[in-house]
Amino acid sequence: MLNDIGTVIWKEWKELVARSTRTRSETLKTIAVAAVILGIVVWRASHIISNPGALIVPSFALIQLLAGIMADSFAGERERHTLETLLASRLSDLAILIGKIAAGVLLVWGLMLFATGLAVLASAIRPDGSPASLSLGNIVAILAIYFLLCLAMSCAAAIVSLRAPTVRQAIQTLTWSFMILFFIGVFAIARIPPQWKTTLMRVFMGENLVRTELIAAAILSGLILFLFGAARLRFQRARLILD
Repeated sequence: MLNDIGTVIWKEWKELVARSTRTRSETLKTIAVAAVILGIVVWRASHIISNPGALIVPSFALIQLLAGIMADSFAGERERHTLETLLASRLSDLAILIGKIAAGVLLVWGLMLFATGLAVLASAIRPDGSPASLSLGNIVAILAIYFLLCLAMSCAAAIVSLRAPTVRQAIQTLTWSFMILFFIGVFAIARIPPQWKTTLMRVFMGENLVRTELIAAAILSGLILFLFGAARLRFQRARLILD
């Protein structure tokens, strides 16, 4: 099983590089996108240790990258007429599904790990010598929560990609879904009375930060299990071949 999953991950990474360098224009576009994301990561790296909120910009960019990768995972195979070949292989359904999800998660989470490493390095060599506000435990907790967030996003995007006939439709569905969830969240936060906001901040921050992290990890883990189960039910060879 692990060998099969590794095979799918390696296949996804090779195809990602091949698709990005097919033509000169696509190569330049890929380099430009990579340069922008890397620039954002490096730009915000020196601020991450002193202010965890600086992770919002690079993490949002990387989540968008993950959504694009996963939108292409099955819908792209269907467009390129390679899905039938993949389904005809000896690889099990579970290995294919896990491999495709893991390929995107490991790539994006690895970039976030790289950004955090830059932040730690920048904090260690900064000339003012001021101590970092984030401990090693805080950094590990942030990376763990982000890993779970990537898993949840990857599973949700895989479900959309399994159902979408084209990559464009999958991306549109994901984009509209993100926008709806974003505006619902903004509206919900705006409707909370100021007294409740103060109480919630007091409950979830400060001495209760560890409890908040555990609650967030539990919620994300439950969401991941639900989304992966839905993707597993959707991923049926006979249904995909007929589609």
